[in-house]
Amino acid sequence: MESFVLFIGSFILIAWPIQKNITSNFTDRLSGAINLITASNNHNSKSEDYSLIVLFSTLGSCLLISCFDLVSLYICLELQSFGVYVLSTLYKESETSTKAGLKYFLLGALSSCIILLGCGLIYSYTGLTNFESIYSIISTYNSISCFNNYGIELTDNASAAIQGLTLGLVLIFIGFLFKIAAAPLHNWSPDVYSEVPTMVTT
Repeated sequence: MESFVLFIGSFILIAWPIQKNITSNFTDRLSGAINLITASNNHNSKSEDYSLIVLFSTLGSCLLISCFDLVSLYICLELQSFGVYVLSTLYKESETSTKAGLKYFLLGALSSCIILLGCGLIYSYTGLTNFESIYSIISTYNSISCFNNYGIELTDNASAAIQGLTLGLVLIFIGFLFKIAAAPLHNWSPDVYSEVPTMVTT
């Protein structure tokens, strides 16, 4: 999966100079050599910003695949997301791009808060952040549930921990659905993606 993310990130970076050259040639035909130099300088700075932001976002995606803890999950998710927020407002002179970037930032922050709330609930009820430990608790609970017919019951503390863990996992799942614009939490994505440049949407 990391190789796939790096492969896609490299293709996105390769496509940017093509866009820059097309725009520069178009400016040259319309405005002459002086405007070409100005546009070239502007596009070079945007190209450098774009490349750096895409690299940070790709790094966050690769670390997100490798994380094994709730804390690292949230930090890597935000590292990946902040790059996309900035890319949405890369063209500061465009009012629609700025509006889309602000909308994306606010809704992305909301989904991040839901994920963070879920992580906090899991930690407060179980005292664990490691994925393997959380999986062990779920496996133990499933094993005990299978033996309920034999009179084995959970204590009040264990029941509360399982309920808090379940609620936390549900909130994390909802936050991820919101962040990746999956149905039924996808109504905001067309507004954002239609107002940013196609290159940034890619």
